[in-house]
Formats: sequence, structure tokens, C-alpha cells
Amino acid sequence: MKVFLPFGKNSNNYIEEINAYFKGDFVYGSYRDYKQEYNIVNIHWPEALFEWQDVSDKDLVELEKNIKQWKQYSKIVYTRHNREPHNKGIKNIKALYVIILKYCDGIIHLGDFSLRELLKNYPKYKAKINAVIPHPLYLKNKKYITQEQAREKFSIKVDAKVVLVFGNIRTKEEKKLILKAFNKLKTDNKLLLVSRMPYFLEGVPSWRLKILMKQIVRFYYGLFSKYKFFYDFVKQEDIPYFVSAADIVFVPRIKHLNSGNVYLGFSYNKPIVGPAVGNIKEVLNNDFNYLFDPKNIKSVTNALEKGLKEDISIVHEKVYKENLPNLVAKKYFEFFLKVLHG
Repeated sequence: MKVFLPFGKNSNNYIEEINAYFKGDFVYGSYRDYKQEYNIVNIHWPEALFEWQDVSDKDLVELEKNIKQWKQYSKIVYTRHNREPHNKGIKNIKALYVIILKYCDGIIHLGDFSLRELLKNYPKYKAKINAVIPHPLYLKNKKYITQEQAREKFSIKVDAKVVLVFGNIRTKEEKKLILKAFNKLKTDNKLLLVSRMPYFLEGVPSWRLKILMKQIVRFYYGLFSKYKFFYDFVKQEDIPYFVSAADIVFVPRIKHLNSGNVYLGFSYNKPIVGPAVGNIKEVLNNDFNYLFDPKNIKSVTNALEKGLKEDISIVHEKVYKENLPNLVAKKYFEFFLKVLHG
């Protein structure tokens, strides 16, 4: 089976975890590189088709024309990572999402919530072949590093209570939630480890002023021993150190459908403190993780405190067996076959 992914590889290893066990070929490329030999065209992030840039009216017309040609020879499957784009500032982005949903033959959801929500809001998509396939754990590049080794790399004390926020902090609201909730924590030796703290300097007019503002931001947060902030893109080889150094992983999403950082934490047997929204709620609604109401700072702080106090031992292979990449890859293969023969 040949599966065409009409976009380039990115830093999210979701697809590579599946590819390692998939009985077929995954081929990346521009959507203009489509070949009739492909059995499946699997679209994950619609924005990725245009390299996360603005989409012109002409682009939409061309894409729709291409998709109609694809459907003569291949089946189109859409994996629904988001209910809406993270970057709403991209021109014509909603129209792009509508086109993908309109022409796909099958839709893969990462949780039951996604399936229920889509069919409730858009009953016409019941005619599509829908399925729920869990998000894979991130095991392909996992390294076994002790907490002591990881903390030594970042100069973090052994007895610190480390709250990790990993990956992109997408909005000012998320940043505000993180800092407010953490600062209200009544926990001794608390430390907030952030892998990529954003500056949010879009309104600053000149690049010279932006450089100065960045220096001021770094200096300010560096004054506090309770903060350990990094600001640049995290290299693949450094990811295990960040997660291994943590006591808990804090997912500060406010209204997202999914979060890959939940599964990154799972992969390293870390308890997750996350929002009771979307698919995230159903995944974290168990005895090993901690949910909060993202609209209530006290709720967030309470979840963080509980996560740091309780000593929970997790073995991901047992608790999250359905998320093992080999089983997810098998479900993908079976779903593709169903769509091909449907």
C-alpha cells in the first residue's frame, strides 16, 4: 500500500511513530507531486499543504482541481488533529478546512469526543467513513535518562518539584494561565521548566527593539530561581532530558481538541496535568492524571498541587497499551483498507 502525505516532514513525530510499523510506504511531498499509483492520500494538517503560509483564492481553486483528480485514482483520508487551525491569521484557512472535509472519503479521529462533535455539528459527514484511532506514544526516539542526569544537564536541584511545560505556548492566554497557576502553587522547592517560552513581540515595530525586548525578558525571568526558561527550538536529542527532568507535565491548552504533549508525557511515564476539553479530557480522565478547568485558575493550581503531592508509578506499556505505535499502525492499515474497499 502506498500512502501519499502531501506535505513535508515536521518536528511532530506522530507520523513517524506509525510509519515505523506500517505495512506499506509513506511518501512525503508537495501536493503537486501526486501520482496515480498512490492508494491513499492522507492529509493531517490542512495548513501543511501550503507550508503554513497564507492561502490565496487561486491556491484554493488549484487545490480543489487537484483533489478531484486524486479521487479518480485514490481515496482521501483526513486525520483530524484540530477542530480549527492553530494560526487563525492564515488567509483562507477556514475555507481550506472546508475543502478537505468536503472531499475526503474517510476521517480518522483521535478520540470519541472528536467524532461526536463533528457529527453533531455537521451531520452530513456521517456519510463519510469515520473511525477513532488513538494517538501513538512517542517511543521511536525515546532515551532512558535518569531524573538526576536530566536535572544535572539543566542545573536543577535534585529535590526540586519540577513542572514541565513543553512545546509551543500558542497564545498569550496560555502563557498567562501557566504563570498565574504556577505562582499560586503552595509547594516548596517548586520550579517551572519551560522548553520554549514565547516573547509575543508581534507589535514591536523594529527588529532592534525586538532584540532589546528579548534581552530584557530573558534577564527578568532569570532573576527568579523558580523559573528555568528556554526560548529556542528544542533539538530532538534534548527532548528526553526535558521530560525526564520533570515530576509532572503541564499541558496549558485552553480549547484544543488534542495535544501531542500528553502522549510525550505518557511515553516517559509522567503524570499529566491537563485541561478538561476535547479529546484531552477523555484521555486524562483516570487515576493517573489530573484534569483542570482552563477557565478557573484555582482549578489549575489545585490540579498541579495534587500532581506534585501524589507519588504515582506508571508503566505506559500497561496503562496505555492501545497507544503503542505498532497497534496504532495496524489500525491505520485496517482503516485504509476499509476506505479502499468501501
